[in-house]
Amino acid sequence: MRRLKREQKHDEPFLDDLLASAREPLRKLAGLSVLTIAKRASAQTDALNALWKNLLRLPATGAATCVSITKAILLLTDGRIGPAFDSQVRRKLGVARPASCAEWLKNLEEIGEDIAAFERVNGPITKAVPTEFAGLAHGRLYDMALGPR
Repeated sequence: MRRLKREQKHDEPFLDDLLASAREPLRKLAGLSVLTIAKRASAQTDALNALWKNLLRLPATGAATCVSITKAILLLTDGRIGPAFDSQVRRKLGVARPASCAEWLKNLEEIGEDIAAFERVNGPITKAVPTEFAGLAHGRLYDMALGPR
């Protein structure tokens, strides 16, 4: 059962407020993926920065970490922009926790290059995964390959 905002145990913002604030940036990101992130328009960089800033307010207290922000963006973009930067993904990539949206975007550009290099040699990544996962977006597939089993 959904609780009303006034019944919540914490102050604003509420999850539905954050989702409402994400609508416009997400609209600007339509069609952008981890494969195309390096060629994004400046308006898309602004949208990604707006999402990062918005999602910093995700926890009820304090600020969100890169894990929760990148997981939320992975989910909100239906897996197009990912992976989520949990500790296993960061360890396997050999990267530190991105402290800013700019650092995260640089990592995503390198991931896009990695996927493109894989596909040049092996063909579409969607052909390299079990058929039940072939419909997933590249960011989600990369997340699954590096993340917890």
